[in-house]
Amino acid sequence: MNFTTKISIPQNTKPIDYNSKIVSLGSCFAENMGDKLLYYKFQTQVNPFGIIFNPVSIEKLIERVVLQRFFTKDDIFFFNERWHCYEVHSELSDADAEVMLSKLNRILLDTQKQLQQATHFIITYGTSWVYRYVLS
Repeated sequence: MNFTTKISIPQNTKPIDYNSKIVSLGSCFAENMGDKLLYYKFQTQVNPFGIIFNPVSIEKLIERVVLQRFFTKDDIFFFNERWHCYEVHSELSDADAEVMLSKLNRILLDTQKQLQQATHFIITYGTSWVYRYVLS
């Protein structure tokens, strides 16, 4: 009796090497993989907007970066003495709204440049899932 399933995965024609430019986005797994790659001196950008778990949030951030839709005061809110943004990880929250917006928009521009130059992407999703309501 065979309790394994054999699968054939063809060898990648463009494997990751030290010339690769890698962008790692998503869950804490993307963060851990990215940190390992950084440790071994690979050119890697790791979760520029922090750990993001669900596919819709990652999609929205990538779309914002690609379309260069800058963050504005309408995208942030004040709670517990800090400014926050629902689209990014709370590690990017700040006590000053202008500092936060400046930081988010600088990250957006840096990420746009990284996405344009990237040769490889690592995108991982966490265990969360999202309900998306679309109006017709």
